[in-house]
Amino acid sequence: MKPRDTLGSLVAFFAFDQRSRWGQSFCWCRCAPLLEAVRTARKHSAGLTVDLSDGDSPRPTLSSRRSFTMPGDAASRKHLPVAGPGVLAPGRGDDSLSISIIIPSYRRADALTACLSALSRQTRQPAEVIVVARYGDSDTLAICAGATRITSLRTVLVRRPGMIAALNAGVDAAGGDVIAITDDDCCPEEDWLERIGAEFSAERSVGAVGGPDLIEGARETPARAGQVGRISWYGRISGNHHAGARREDVNFLKGANMAFRSDALAGFDERLRGSGAQIGNDMQASLSVWRRGYRVIYNPAVRVRHYPAKRSDGDPRLNRSLELLREQHHNEMYVIASTLPPWRAIVVGVYTLLVGYRSAPGLAHLALRLFTGPRRLRGLAEFASVTLGRAEGLRTWTVTTQAKFHARATGA
Repeated sequence: MKPRDTLGSLVAFFAFDQRSRWGQSFCWCRCAPLLEAVRTARKHSAGLTVDLSDGDSPRPTLSSRRSFTMPGDAASRKHLPVAGPGVLAPGRGDDSLSISIIIPSYRRADALTACLSALSRQTRQPAEVIVVARYGDSDTLAICAGATRITSLRTVLVRRPGMIAALNAGVDAAGGDVIAITDDDCCPEEDWLERIGAEFSAERSVGAVGGPDLIEGARETPARAGQVGRISWYGRISGNHHAGARREDVNFLKGANMAFRSDALAGFDERLRGSGAQIGNDMQASLSVWRRGYRVIYNPAVRVRHYPAKRSDGDPRLNRSLELLREQHHNEMYVIASTLPPWRAIVVGVYTLLVGYRSAPGLAHLALRLFTGPRRLRGLAEFASVTLGRAEGLRTWTVTTQAKFHARATGA
């Protein structure tokens, strides 16, 4: 990315985000009438769904089915709070909420059989169970046809590979008030849906609920409070969902065990890269809900048993290729830039470049590996992939934001 593009990206961070104090000054001085139009458009913005009516690759389309009203923007903060900006007023929820379950599956028939068996034993029955499969995956379709114990089971077919296309197809097809998502190699415990429903019914400000995915045979030290599903001020991402020990507000949930209010979930962003798992889609969805003012709740009692199965279209858990590393950090940077205040994205970018982490080396970690560690050339290659991926993520956000701003300002 050219220096001119980088400078333009930094200016765009402040120019297009009204929560930034500098952005407010810039925008009100230069384009106050346009900002008023943007505010009006945001209040009536529609959700992101996917149109699969033809055989072409799906594209984001506007749909009023998942429309929502944006809470008022909050002032910039010195750290990322666990509740989103403009938190909704507390109040009791609805006890009669219906729950749809979405399970993306691809060529893992044995795992899917165990998952559906676990769902048939739920103490609270779902309104529907949707298995999203690909055209040509005859094994998955056969398993669904034989799962007679779940009368509400149906399948949705997609042509495009990748987790995001499958999730968006499931979200678009779901009709429940709550959408619960799990993987086909997970077995939810019997009270999984009951506990999810209780969380949403207790408080209408709760927009997302999740819990741990307990990996069989793994011995984990319980994570301390504040270390589950959090993003630090300098960008360190702490998952630890499998090791959480207390109920708490978090920033994001784990994709294998998460549920959303349907009117809070606008969809999964198709700009995230990757052809298989597409790392970061769970963080993107959770932070999008958080940004709209809803609470994101982690409850260690909302549990699924996870039996990691082989992925047929690339497995980032086993394959640390440079291309997957580049895609991962593109997605992380894009999600941070598109959901958090602009200064946070700048801090994350600078910290990652100058310091970084062992798994994503910046200049400091690169120097340590070059002078003291083995596999020095590998360290240099990882540094290049991480840096390039984050620069591309910033570029993706900038282009997307400029296009949205132009479309809203011109009424297109």
